[in-house]
Amino acid sequence: MAKSWRGKSFLAILIALVIFWSVIAVSIGYMGEKLLSNLSVQLVPQMPTLIFNQGTVKTEQAKPAYLYLKNDHIPFVVIDTHGQLSETETLHATIMVHHDRILIKTDHGGINKFDIPTKYNGTVTAAKMGELAQHFIHFIVPLIVALCVLLALGLSYFVILTLNFTLGIFGWLLAALMNREVGFWGVYSIALMAWVPVLMINMILFLLSVKSFWLFSLLLILYILYGVISMRSGREIE
Repeated sequence: MAKSWRGKSFLAILIALVIFWSVIAVSIGYMGEKLLSNLSVQLVPQMPTLIFNQGTVKTEQAKPAYLYLKNDHIPFVVIDTHGQLSETETLHATIMVHHDRILIKTDHGGINKFDIPTKYNGTVTAAKMGELAQHFIHFIVPLIVALCVLLALGLSYFVILTLNFTLGIFGWLLAALMNREVGFWGVYSIALMAWVPVLMINMILFLLSVKSFWLFSLLLILYILYGVISMRSGREIE
């Protein structure tokens, strides 16, 4: 069994990872595009005209601008480029735009600060911002997701091949306890193939929003156990 798996196991786990990450990419891409499109539709029409000049930004009107999401009484974005509000008055918003920086509140209560780009000079209207938002949503976001998935695919393949040495040792010791005289690479191939159905099951659980770390580990061990038990005794597997 392991002899027939040895050459196919590396290809099988690669195909399984491609399917796994492709499904996750489509899921995350769809949710991200839906979320950003919803934000764009609600916020962009409320935006004032922004005038950028050498690392600073200002609005045509001196009074602060408040951008709200639907059915939300707390502004999602506060644009105060004339310094009329104190930082305490703007901290309740998720995004705060000042004359020289942008503050974005994190989920943990922290604040990320970004300087206004110095290379961009010009005027951005709500209509132009809408065009930029659509370009970002339909081009930049899919590109970012694709690059992240390719990185995750390569990294996860390397990690699985490395971690599988531990699983191979576990399976080899288990085979020895069961009087199966098998070689390490035979068990390594079985352990590697064990990842395939487990990844597919966990892909389904991911789509169902089920946290499955312990189930992942249990299925992996049980599948290796099944593979070892299924071996016939003797040195047919090396």
